[in-house]
Amino acid sequence: MTGKDNKYICFVEVKTRDESFRFSPADAVDFCKRKKIIAASSLYLSMNRYEMQPRFDIIEVIILKDKIKKINHIKNAFGGDGK
Repeated sequence: MTGKDNKYICFVEVKTRDESFRFSPADAVDFCKRKKIIAASSLYLSMNRYEMQPRFDIIEVIILKDKIKKINHIKNAFGGDGK
């Protein structure tokens, strides 16, 4: 998913987990997943010209009993090197 945020073009990974899950949703975006997101964003940017800086965000959705309890937007969650 992409979106514009003033000077950034944002590539956003959305992860949902139940509140009782042992790890946070952001933990599911490991180094391998990040590298895939970076590769996809590079391909997208090579096909679409933007003057904006790419940014990689993660949105965590925490649910409890099938209802959204919390949404956490982590801006600039990782850099272009996947770290």
